[in-house]
Amino acid sequence: MTIPEACHLVIQTLAVSSKSNIFLLDMGLPIKVVDIAKKLIQLSGYDYGPEGVDIVFTGLRPGEKLYEELLIEGVPEKTEIPLIYRGGNEFIMPIEFQANLEALLHALNTRNSDMVKELVRVLVPDFRNVVHDELAV
Repeated sequence: MTIPEACHLVIQTLAVSSKSNIFLLDMGLPIKVVDIAKKLIQLSGYDYGPEGVDIVFTGLRPGEKLYEELLIEGVPEKTEIPLIYRGGNEFIMPIEFQANLEALLHALNTRNSDMVKELVRVLVPDFRNVVHDELAV
């Protein structure tokens, strides 16, 4: 998808949005970065590989991901505009998020572990304490 096409879709989301929607755009099939690199090398008039430009795989840098989760849970629902989907995640208003975050910082500073767990569950609805859940079984 080209940048103008993506911008057009983003602008179209205004037609279907309400106060707190999260939208996903259908950008088409994924393209491997190595395929883009090969195409750019060829379009520049060079060959790639042993007799041309080398493509070096350096691995992931700290914090880089191989896969990006677009939704935490649920399935995106179609909108009346093709290629635009509405996410099922709940949206937290910034002022509410800020209040919960400040309460979490206070709970951390006062070492109130029960309050920390409760506030983390509020901020991250699908949070599960794996260690605690396994011990409770």
